[in-house]
Amino acid sequence: MVVQLEAFQGFVLERKINGQELTPNLNKLAKDSLVFENYYYQTAWGGTSDAEFLSNVSLLPARDGSVYYQYAGNKYDALPKELKGIGYFTAVMHANRPGFWNRTNMYRALGFDKYESEKDFNIDEIQGMGLSDKSFLNRQLKK
Repeated sequence: MVVQLEAFQGFVLERKINGQELTPNLNKLAKDSLVFENYYYQTAWGGTSDAEFLSNVSLLPARDGSVYYQYAGNKYDALPKELKGIGYFTAVMHANRPGFWNRTNMYRALGFDKYESEKDFNIDEIQGMGLSDKSFLNRQLKK
């Protein structure tokens, strides 16, 4: 499982303020995980979609515009395709509308077997722009 967080800095892991952990759940998850400490935010106009592209393809985003819109028709040697090639089932989950950042087309180009979007979630707890992290994770971890 890959957990990619937006607007998060790794320095807060294992940190405490007045004796209280800042990220207790992530700390628990990190203990049994690979944590990449030299992974840096290198995005352009595509924001979140550029970060996904970096993670799945190991290529920098487009200088102008968004890879997810401009290059969704390309063929990629992407992590989901490689995992599929050795017998894994790959799924990607994002509780936003399916067309946001052209994810439906791009996730297909990256080789994901399944994409779950806003239409696959019970949007029961809104926080900021959409489904709360807590509600999202509680449902998806069961799957």
